[in-house]
Amino acid sequence: MKHGIGKSILIFGIAAAAFFTVLPGRQVADPAVLEVQAAGDGTQLLSPENLTVLGNVIGAVENGGQIYGRKEYAAYVPAFHASDAEYTCTLGWCSCYGQNAHDLIQLIYQSDPQGFAKTDPDGIILQRLATDWVAEQWNPNEEEKAILLSLITSPIGQQCQDQMFYRLITDYLTECNALYGITDPKALMMYSEIELLGGSAAAQRVFNRCDGDYSVMTILNALFQDFDGNMDGNLVGSPKYWQRHLVCATYINQFAQ
Repeated sequence: MKHGIGKSILIFGIAAAAFFTVLPGRQVADPAVLEVQAAGDGTQLLSPENLTVLGNVIGAVENGGQIYGRKEYAAYVPAFHASDAEYTCTLGWCSCYGQNAHDLIQLIYQSDPQGFAKTDPDGIILQRLATDWVAEQWNPNEEEKAILLSLITSPIGQQCQDQMFYRLITDYLTECNALYGITDPKALMMYSEIELLGGSAAAQRVFNRCDGDYSVMTILNALFQDFDGNMDGNLVGSPKYWQRHLVCATYINQFAQ
């Protein structure tokens, strides 16, 4: 895709920002505890305020109806619903899939084993913690789904979802800084949203195309080039993801400090 087309799409997205809904952002965890540090020099990669902004952006585009500040803690996607390559369920507002979904439920159990036992008295979900959900292609039945939803929407479950978000984002930010030396908060946020959607390899493909210019515009142009011509494809630059990326870019430009 030519850069001019990418620029036109970005301009359209920014013009459409007036129609996006903004909710007051819930600060998803104590940023004083969850500061993300750059390896080596201890410089903060994102301020507490920008960590909250990133949570509000990710919550919006993952399961929040693209509404800034909305986090759908009861989000549940069954196996194979969004993609033939998604072999098990996806849980929570930041879309924990596979091992991350497993780790979320493990964290809830570790945080409140008694509450977990009350919600799962027969150990139906507990026994699943000893298995590989992706390898087994576990697609929970209705009873299992109901227990999972009760677990992740409990007060402890919601706190654990927030913790999982910070755990994932810490990895993404650290990787971005290590590979590209980036400290600009907007670029770090864009890298994070791309990696959450498509994985590390996808984020690196996009940023390698930026040739050292990590402005939001350049990142979007590089994103739109990550497209193999398949309109229904799963590459992060596929047209079905354009609106997601435009919403992310618009909110990041608007709220990042």
